Parts: sequence; C-alpha cells; structure tokens
Amino acid sequence: MNDAESYLAAIAANARGPGARRLAVELHDHVEDALADGVAPADVIERLGPPEEALAAWQSRVRRRRMDSRRRAAFVAFAVATASALGVVQHASGHRPPHPACGAAPRDSTVTCKPRSFEGPALGRTAHVKTRGEVDD
Repeated sequence: MNDAESYLAAIAANARGPGARRLAVELHDHVEDALADGVAPADVIERLGPPEEALAAWQSRVRRRRMDSRRRAAFVAFAVATASALGVVQHASGHRPPHPACGAAPRDSTVTCKPRSFEGPALGRTAHVKTRGEVDD
C-alpha cells in the first residue's frame, strides 16, 4: 500500500455522515487523476493536507449546508403558517354581514347607532355628539 492509498484509507475510515462515501470517491478520483498526470504520490498528499484537516473542512461544509437547509425549512414553515393565518382571517371576515355606517342607514332601518363621545382638544372634557333621531333635552 503506497502513501496515497493509506491516505485514502484514513479518510474513508474516519469519514462519517451522509456524504462520507462521496468524499472518499471524490478524493480517490482526484488522487488518480493527479497520479495519471505524473504527479508524485507524496506531492498529491502534500497538496491535500493531513487527513484530519481534509475531514474537518468536509465536516464544516456538511454542517453549514445542513444549517442552511434547516433555515430554509424553517422559513418555508413560517411562510406557510403566516399564509394560513391570513387565509383564515380573510375567510372569516368574508362571512360577517356588512354593517352600515351610522348616519348612512335609512330612517326606517332598525340599525341603531350609539352616541359617540370625544375628548375636547383644548378643554379636556367629554362632549356628546348627537346621532340621528336624538333630540335635545
């Protein structure tokens, strides 16, 4: 077993997770291509760096991609929940009978409007606003 084969065996033995096999295959192909181009096995291993560093870089990439996927899934779940809530609200608001504004209802209507009060801007007291049908005492 030469240096390149022992390097690849160390990578394959220590790689864990869903992309471990892919990592081993990619590195194997890379080493074979470099050896076919006439690069010495020691130079190929030197370019790749120690197996621990190569694995650490790979695992960092896998973690980052997993985190991005989870973030995307959380965003989609939030968007679906928001759209559902807005759909329920819109659906519910469509089933209420329209309520005419006070003063816009015909005189013979059964709609009653409550007297409104407002805070006087300078006086700080409440004034009574008359609505239709109300008389002065």
